[in-house]
Amino acid sequence: MAEALREKEKGEKDKIETSDKKTTETKGGEQEEGSLTKPVVSKWSILNPRFVWGGGKCKRRNFIGRVTISECFRVSFDLKVHGQHGNHWASILHIGAVDGERIPGVWFHPGTLQLHVRVSDIEDGNRGYDPNSLCEIGETYHIEVESLKDGTVTFKLNGKVITTRGDVVVLTKFQAPIFAGDPWFVHAFFF
Repeated sequence: MAEALREKEKGEKDKIETSDKKTTETKGGEQEEGSLTKPVVSKWSILNPRFVWGGGKCKRRNFIGRVTISECFRVSFDLKVHGQHGNHWASILHIGAVDGERIPGVWFHPGTLQLHVRVSDIEDGNRGYDPNSLCEIGETYHIEVESLKDGTVTFKLNGKVITTRGDVVVLTKFQAPIFAGDPWFVHAFFF
């Protein structure tokens, strides 16, 4: 049975869709500054195969749902940048129950608009996939982190591969919480 599911997932890899349909309740409905403008999508987990969030502003402790992270996953979203507030790590998206679970975690570096992208694996809870360039105010960026069955983890920015690592065994979690602004860092909602 598990092998049949893996084969089905493998065949569906290129069929992932994004949708503006909300599957969880969100407050408001208007897109605001520093908002995730497309759904966060994680595919290929057995008990919660897909999580879609309609978007909204990042704020501290902003729990938006749960997803089961398996060895193969893809998380993607669009981020509209309006600035950085202060010399703090600014949390954008974090999947994981504690700070050390980053499957993935995305922040801005303190005082800059450089993305800080992390994926926890069994050897390193803070493995980096950061781009060298800075984001620009007013721009929207498509962010994608993907883990494949062969142990490859890739970070893409606007469709361009930024970092790829092989022989990675990512942490897998059952019903991991998803935050658009985690409880451990300042959120990336810009004033």
